[in-house]
Amino acid sequence: MKTQRPTLLIITSFLLILATLLFWGIVLLPEDGGDSVPAIVLYASVILGVLGLVAAAGVFIVKRWGMWLAVVVSVFAIFFAISGVVFSYAMLMKGLCTVLTALYVVVIVLAVLPSARQSSVARPALTDEKAN
Repeated sequence: MKTQRPTLLIITSFLLILATLLFWGIVLLPEDGGDSVPAIVLYASVILGVLGLVAAAGVFIVKRWGMWLAVVVSVFAIFFAISGVVFSYAMLMKGLCTVLTALYVVVIVLAVLPSARQSSVARPALTDEKAN
């Protein structure tokens, strides 16, 4: 059985995985000032990362909950990334957080496009009477 997935959903799930891995990389990247990452930020980033990967899987298998979870995770991750842009001293960190914000905005836009929403709507199964 070959399942044809819309290209838009494949791109969305790929970008969500890429953004999640970049998100983890930014949080675990050491700062130049020697300040360690607060524990709450570390725990929240791990939770958001795992939820981001689950959302990417949900989008890939064309589930409606995957789309919703992708949007929610992206919004929360944008808040973390914007705080990285505002409060970070290193230009590398500011640049990475800006790229991360742009990636999550693209994920949100792709997830709410009408064609993506239509592909995640449950389609009724054909019965033998309708097939004939």
